[in-house]
Amino acid sequence: MSQAFFDIIYKDDSAARLYHKEVNHDENITVTPWVDGRRTVEATMPVNLPDTVKKFIGTEKIPVVDTQELNLNGGDSFEVISSPVLQIPGGSRFTTGARVIVSNGHGDVCEGSRNP
Repeated sequence: MSQAFFDIIYKDDSAARLYHKEVNHDENITVTPWVDGRRTVEATMPVNLPDTVKKFIGTEKIPVVDTQELNLNGGDSFEVISSPVLQIPGGSRFTTGARVIVSNGHGDVCEGSRNP
């Protein structure tokens, strides 16, 4: 089951493209292929702040570079560590992160957790 989850969500760029199109209204993302357990997703995200703040920072959207690291934990599980960084001056000080762990559960269940 964890392999099926990986194939649907992470194997190629289709899930990332759909996510950024639906959530961030960005159809022009770039996703590199997985190389040595790493890939990069470049996208933009809308600035959800009052208009006066948007005017101050001078943009409606902010570019983001998300470096993703894949760790295969045997045939039964994997984890993806996501480290997005805003591409603005000082953006590296405002990093967030996610750690998604997916493992085979009991029967046809895929268990997962998301940890920052």
